[in-house]
Parts: sequence; C-alpha cells; structure tokens
Amino acid sequence: MRLLTTIVLFVALLLTVGSAMAASNETQLDKQWNNLSPRDKTTVMRLHQALRQMPAEERKFINERIERFIQMSPDERRKLKENNERWQKMPPEEREKSRQKYEQRRKEFEEKWRKEHPGQEPPPFAFHNPRKRNLAASTNNVSEGAEPKKQKPTQKEPKS
Repeated sequence: MRLLTTIVLFVALLLTVGSAMAASNETQLDKQWNNLSPRDKTTVMRLHQALRQMPAEERKFINERIERFIQMSPDERRKLKENNERWQKMPPEEREKSRQKYEQRRKEFEEKWRKEHPGQEPPPFAFHNPRKRNLAASTNNVSEGAEPKKQKPTQKEPKS
C-alpha cells in the first residue's frame, strides 16, 4: 500500500512539475516540494533517478501507465486500489493461477483478433507479460469488471 501511495505521490509531483513549468510557477512547486516529508522527498528523488536510468521503452511504458491512471475516473481508481489490495493478500499459488488465466485469456484474445482482422496486430490487452510488469499488472485478473477498455480497430492510442 505504501508503494501505491508513493507512486501516486510521484505521479502528482510529475503533474505538478509539468504544469508548474508550463505556467512558470516555480514558487508553487517549491511550496509543494517543501511540504513533502524528507522520506517522501528521498523516494521521489530515487524514483526520478530510476526513471532517468531506464531504457526509453521502459520510460514510455511508465509514462503510458501514468497517463492511463490520470485519465481514470474516481471509480476506476477505487477498483484499481481494491484489486491491488486483494492481489497483495493472495497466496502465491492463487497469484500463479491468476497469471495463467490471464495468459490464456490474452492468447484467446489475440487468436480471435487475428481471425477477425487479418494482417493487423492486436491492440494492447492491459499488459503483455504480467510477470515482467509488476506495477499493478495483476489487477486485471483479480475481480470481475477489471477488463481493459475495448478499443475500436481504427482507434490509435494518443501519443504522450
């Protein structure tokens, strides 16, 4: 739970940094930074350093997930939080079953997509490899109604 709070704080700080820089309002940014605890400042600095050292593909992945989180409704965020809490409480065996179920659903989705849309790659299905991505990747398997939003075949993802 602390990690989720830290990530949300980091996202909020990133948003603040972006909007503050765009609006040239450095004093507001300074005030918000000064209101953070030393522990939170250290966490934000470590996350920032880690992001800078990531390969471009990984940074893009993080940025896309941040954007997706920002665009979520309060209800979607609540469901995400509940799913994360449920996942954290799951025994390892149940997590593995959930991963296997996810991988099977992904495979079925891709097969169906390729039959219906020959020559086209399937759209993203939340995360391609839930074992590789631990940043809430598991939440899609935990409860009903946590399916990724369906995209129209012609719809392109916005660039960030």
